[in-house]
Amino acid sequence: MTGLIWLVQLVHYPSFCFVQDNKFVNFHVMHSRQITWIVLPVMGAELLLAVALVWLEPRAIWIANLGGVGALWLLTALVSVPLHNKLGRGGDAEVCARLVWTNWPRTLLWSVRSLFLFYILGDLIRSA
Repeated sequence: MTGLIWLVQLVHYPSFCFVQDNKFVNFHVMHSRQITWIVLPVMGAELLLAVALVWLEPRAIWIANLGGVGALWLLTALVSVPLHNKLGRGGDAEVCARLVWTNWPRTLLWSVRSLFLFYILGDLIRSA
């Protein structure tokens, strides 16, 4: 998700502002349908894995990881989805700008989680 969110943050969401008004609704419908096939399974897998890790070994690092996943789901549901719902009714430069701006916390959180998980993986490899 980290690579995808950076692509979305730096390229895809900013490109929303360049879609012609008369094509925006169709563009956004296509975007929403297609991106869901990529994002939902990966976010779902992240959530299931985070829950499983806490269940199997309830250590602080896995609880923190689950908290990060929970925060990502909340940000997505409470911030990103409502903005996408507004854009689904038509292009709006202000809403597009808010979508880009409010996506930074998700981008940074996914990045921090990735660094955190790579560190833990490296630690596990060194101890094996």
